Amino acid sequence: MTGKLFLAMMTSALIATGAQAQEWQSSAGGGLFVSQRSSTDTDIDGNPFVGTYLTGEIARDFGALRLSIDGRLEFMSDGGEDDVYVTGPLHAGVLGLHLGRDFGKFYGGAFLGAGLFDGYDSDSPMSGTIGGLEFAVAVNEMISVTGQLGYLNAIGDPTDNEFEGMIARVGVDAQVSDRTLLSFSAENGFSKDCFVDCGDQPGEYFGLTVGAEYALNDRVTLVGSLTSLRIEDYDDPDTGTDTSVFVGARIAFGAAAPSGPRLHTPIMPLRAAGWMEPLD
Repeated sequence: MTGKLFLAMMTSALIATGAQAQEWQSSAGGGLFVSQRSSTDTDIDGNPFVGTYLTGEIARDFGALRLSIDGRLEFMSDGGEDDVYVTGPLHAGVLGLHLGRDFGKFYGGAFLGAGLFDGYDSDSPMSGTIGGLEFAVAVNEMISVTGQLGYLNAIGDPTDNEFEGMIARVGVDAQVSDRTLLSFSAENGFSKDCFVDCGDQPGEYFGLTVGAEYALNDRVTLVGSLTSLRIEDYDDPDTGTDTSVFVGARIAFGAAAPSGPRLHTPIMPLRAAGWMEPLD
């Protein structure tokens, strides 16, 4: 999957649902981010780095069933370095399908996605797959708890860029007012035998995200988040870190959004997979 293909797929989906605005809800968004990075294996030059992100989603409720497609693409400027060993990965993206059912205050479902991450050549991102189960529980009118448990298969190069393992994410959403949503999530992924190379060479990532949304009106929402990502290659051992601040906006189209918390395809595992080459 390439960035152009990703954008074409999301654009086509949004246009298609626009013709059925009475049934489908869709949104598109984007913004900027700034990343501060470090690595024990290479010298990261040029901090902080600046990038751009794009998002899109289409969703519809069929009675108690909920169907959605969502995507996110992040691409960072390398400041003219043209070397992942001195910048870290430049691209991450994911496009996912979600299907589930509401059971009153509980939602349960599954997701399946395709993603992209950087390898030895950041001009041609590598591809992987991600999928698993997900849930959301409405604790009360203000607080919801969400979770996802899945599996990441990110094999860009069968001998040099491999991550195969379980991922888990848990989050809390707080609707503190009619216009303001606060969120927090933590996640972890572990590749028991394959991180960069295979054969009893494990690797792991840990991620935290704090986010906020403020609805200016029924269509436009300001969004922001702070993410902290730590990647560990236990074979060497080496560690990479990425702390990023995202700011942007989201515009809604079509019908009102389906009720309940929104679950999106995780992109942090693909961000982590992009660190396999710099930590090799």
